[in-house]
Amino acid sequence: MINFDQASSSLKAPNLPEAVAEFIRTGASNINRGSLNISYEATQLVYKTREYILDYFGAKNKQVIFTKNVTESLNLLLKGFLKGGDHIIVSALEHNAVMRPLKFLEKMNVSYSVIPCDEKGRLKLEELKSLIKPNTKAILTTAARQCNRILYSPLEQIGEAAKENNIPYFVDGAQLAGFLPINMEALGIDVLALTGHKSLLGPHGIGALILSEEMGQSIEPLLHGGTGSISDKFDMPKTLPDKFEAGTQNLMGIAGLLASMRWLAEHHIEVLKNELTLTRAFIEGIKEMSKEYPIRLVGLDLEESGYLLDMSEDRRELKLESNKKNYPLLKERKLLLEK
Repeated sequence: MINFDQASSSLKAPNLPEAVAEFIRTGASNINRGSLNISYEATQLVYKTREYILDYFGAKNKQVIFTKNVTESLNLLLKGFLKGGDHIIVSALEHNAVMRPLKFLEKMNVSYSVIPCDEKGRLKLEELKSLIKPNTKAILTTAARQCNRILYSPLEQIGEAAKENNIPYFVDGAQLAGFLPINMEALGIDVLALTGHKSLLGPHGIGALILSEEMGQSIEPLLHGGTGSISDKFDMPKTLPDKFEAGTQNLMGIAGLLASMRWLAEHHIEVLKNELTLTRAFIEGIKEMSKEYPIRLVGLDLEESGYLLDMSEDRRELKLESNKKNYPLLKERKLLLEK
């Protein structure tokens, strides 16, 4: 089957169902709330998944907060970080998971400016500097847009601009995470929001937010409740991840996400080749059909966005050895260097 709905939700890694079933079969237990062996095993599973995510996304000295999806991650980030009188810069490519929370926050006197695009959807980064104000508290952009063929935002350039102005850089990684490696350290990303059910090939209902302990202390929790820690206090714990993980977590989703990411790390190159081959075949087929039918492709051609993968040497082949040396998204990624 060819999945034309990949941007909405992916087909799953083949080892995912067994990983979830195994977690249930071996005595699924809650974490931080018991002294049984199965509780400790569940706690270890969650810990291993956090560590794997940090390594996968080149996140040094950071923490992983589990959520149910990228929408919850972004709501937690925006509503917990921005205060009345604050200003944030976003791009014209943002999903409603960003724009609707910002629209809500306008009622709290939070304002935003938008980095515009040209007619093909490329961000006009030359206008970014003029949008920065004294009360600008963050820049947030999507890593890739799901509604057209604009593959990615220029993450490194935006990260550099944010750093030069001492502004934290937030990235919505829902569409790019798993398709291409995102190295937070190399790209200057301070906070990365994720979901498991797209190109990470994981289950529905599991997402994450990657951020530093320092950043976490400047964000208010979205949810309040039991954490299995400091239960004699009515205030939420200050330490991460407990501060943001009230209630029982989606442990089956976490088990499935770890399995899918491990499978993806092993098969990433073949998955990437296959996706680009299918995309090329689709685009070329649509172009051929457009000679007979009134069809118009909107966005960048694969060849235009192909520079992301350094395809100029040979339009038909992935030059991965060249890519991992020349493009920051692919730099220092263990899963590529091992291939």
